[in-house]
Amino acid sequence: MYFARNILLRILILVPFFASCTTNKVADSPKSNLKVEVFTEKGIPFLNIFDKNGVSLVRVRLGMNTSVANFERKIKIESQPAVDLLESNYHLNVGKQSEIGMRTNNAIFTLVNAAGYRLQVEVHIGEDGVAFRYRMPGKRDVKVDKDFTAFTFPKESLGYFLSISQQKGKEDSEEHPSYEASYEMEVPISHTSERHQGWCYPALIKSKVKNNEYWTMITETAVRGNYCGTHLTEGDSIGNMKIAYPLKKNSDADKDTLYPVFNNATPWRILVVSPYLKDIVENTWMTDLSKEEIDVTRQYLPGRATWSWLVEGDASVNFDRQKQYIDLADSLGFEYTLIDACWDTAIGRDSIKELAAYAREKGVGLWLWYNCSDNHAQGKTPAGRLQTRETREREMIWLKNIGVTGIKVNFSGYDDQKSFSLYEELLRDANTYELAVNFHGSVLPRGWERMFPNLLSAEAVMGMEYAMRNADFENKRASHIVMLAYTRNVVAPVDFTPLVLKNSWTNEKGELINRSTTMAFELSLPIVLCSGIQHYGLTPEVLGEYPSFVFDYLREVPAHWDEIRYIDGRPGEYIILARRLNSHWFVTAVNASNKPLEADLSLDFMKGKSVRRIISKGKNSVMQDTLKLDNKVHIKVGVNDAVIFY
Repeated sequence: MYFARNILLRILILVPFFASCTTNKVADSPKSNLKVEVFTEKGIPFLNIFDKNGVSLVRVRLGMNTSVANFERKIKIESQPAVDLLESNYHLNVGKQSEIGMRTNNAIFTLVNAAGYRLQVEVHIGEDGVAFRYRMPGKRDVKVDKDFTAFTFPKESLGYFLSISQQKGKEDSEEHPSYEASYEMEVPISHTSERHQGWCYPALIKSKVKNNEYWTMITETAVRGNYCGTHLTEGDSIGNMKIAYPLKKNSDADKDTLYPVFNNATPWRILVVSPYLKDIVENTWMTDLSKEEIDVTRQYLPGRATWSWLVEGDASVNFDRQKQYIDLADSLGFEYTLIDACWDTAIGRDSIKELAAYAREKGVGLWLWYNCSDNHAQGKTPAGRLQTRETREREMIWLKNIGVTGIKVNFSGYDDQKSFSLYEELLRDANTYELAVNFHGSVLPRGWERMFPNLLSAEAVMGMEYAMRNADFENKRASHIVMLAYTRNVVAPVDFTPLVLKNSWTNEKGELINRSTTMAFELSLPIVLCSGIQHYGLTPEVLGEYPSFVFDYLREVPAHWDEIRYIDGRPGEYIILARRLNSHWFVTAVNASNKPLEADLSLDFMKGKSVRRIISKGKNSVMQDTLKLDNKVHIKVGVNDAVIFY
């Protein structure tokens, strides 16, 4: 039975511990859609999340041991704190929504250990979620020795989990934790992850509580360079999932856990909780709880980029071919062109300066790739130019002087404090020299697009480059992308590098890989996946191979949005999604299930308008027509297929 004690029983049990409290419910959300209760059980602190009817949804164990004091057991809760309504409005250049309003109730309560030391727990309660963090005001360099935070769900709950995968460089004996894997879908909480190393954020959990379905997304935000990234352990037999910290590379031993230090407060842990997937997909908690950390030196604008490497590989990194890709960007009205690895040797710095000037004449911003892994494991250049302040400053001065717009920085995606410190230093220095940034092979961004507005995107995903190499992944790519629309792309912009129109390609081993999706599916991806810089797998020759309306559409679909509306779907199976820029709506229904999708859509926000529709005409072709939307529109979407309205 899930949380057998009801609220009344728990209140009666806890009265001796809460001598100065009239109730052990800490706070409601502003509209009382969610309720939070803090209590102790045998001296252990917990936080419980209830729905508006008092049904327990998630229980969170609280507490940590620190270099100041331990807060594991024999804990009391000080008197009931005041509850304050917090409201704020802010703007984002990058992401699913441009103008965002946050409205939550805030309560700070205090855990007191047997020796009288205090650990504050700050809680934000919104209509669709709860966030909390630990605080020690006035304390600096507080070392975390153990974090007891754990989440308990009904044991029958099912998870959508991303296993911490492993990557090894060509000349690297060390293995590095990576976010580049596929989600495992609808697995038990106790499901075994790869190498038993646990699950990355965000994790999505489906629970049944009193015959009602609830969805919970767990993640964290506002992680600065003075902390590290955490993840989740595998759930135990009764549904507990614990917070876990990074291990030293090549080590599975608990004694080698890399615990961080913090000043005043830890990052926020977030639980988005709702019976509706709409609240999961549309939530903005990641940026609501972060704040601007830099004063921007220029306006960092999102945009679309041409990029040769995805389809053509290393051989395309030469002066003449890159000039053609700049021309392609100009022809399509794209804002950027990215030149990938080894440009310093294959093209040369003098010629890169010439290409930057040529791009500027065309109104195209030039981006350059950098290897920033610790030991330059990939063997790609330029390497070693961004790791230290001295070398980074010299390189960035040169980049600014020749007019480069941004840098794509290749990291090993590791969650330790050292890596997070370098991320922050690099973003700050890049802003000093007016450079936008895209992190490749990276960790999950944690509110960084608001904290550092020069960060336009990050990878932290098994992206399109894997499909270009591996037929097995290509065959499940549609489901993988739909899953990302409910998880990875919900919490931060994602550089998946979508949209390959070629029917087939040959990988590095000479194996033929056939595209598993329809052309309409590929064209839908700029709507499905949101990224501040959207790299497309298009070649200059593609302009003569497809109908002109395809490129008219690509000229119109933007890389940033004012609004998102989730219409319907199921994780990993299908999603129907609408995005708006100014007054222009783009709607797509994407089907990755094993059977055709039929639905009647009520698109009230487009009612009465004449819109263009793109649908499949066989697997490798599309057609466009125009229709006026009245009441409902009936759609039929094939397997690995899509329909687009715009």
